Amino acid sequence: MKVYLDEDLSSVIAGLLRKYGIDATTAQDVGNVQLDDRAQLAYEGGRLASESDFLRSNNVPDINPSASVGLHVEWDQKLGPMPVTLLARGRHFIDSDRGAQAD
Repeated sequence: MKVYLDEDLSSVIAGLLRKYGIDATTAQDVGNVQLDDRAQLAYEGGRLASESDFLRSNNVPDINPSASVGLHVEWDQKLGPMPVTLLARGRHFIDSDRGAQAD
């Protein structure tokens, strides 16, 4: 389990979590001090090999941030008493070497 703690929580809490085997990262650890709550929530750790066990163990270099454009379509309906939701998403990365995604 990984936990990200903003700067309002004591680093002592992170230390206690780590003592019990929980991977705790603080805003201070990653240089996110003084960011507002929206930026703290948007923080996505794990793009650097130093932050990600998966990247490090598979010898994958840091993942550079990128941009993408996409479309999200959602349709909600009821079939009798049963609710039905259909969801379609498509995304194309601006970086041409990263391709596209759909689900």
